[in-house]
Amino acid sequence: MREVRRVLKPGGSLHLVDFGGASPRPAGLIARLVHAHLHENFGGRIATLMGEAGFLEPRETDSRGTLFGRIAFYRAEVPGLP
Repeated sequence: MREVRRVLKPGGSLHLVDFGGASPRPAGLIARLVHAHLHENFGGRIATLMGEAGFLEPRETDSRGTLFGRIAFYRAEVPGLP
């Protein structure tokens, strides 16, 4: 996340799609099977990582359940020029 933040221009934004989301547990057959590899994506961790990297207002904007698991959509902004 820090590298993405570094290369985005001031006032830019990051839009990210990932398995997981605010739910603490995986939903969907395949997500449950690979939960060990996705555990850091659940419980709002992606938005937390965005904030720790210096993005403004990191948030989950939408989510959808699929056979593969819950897909979450995130958005965060890069601070603009002073």
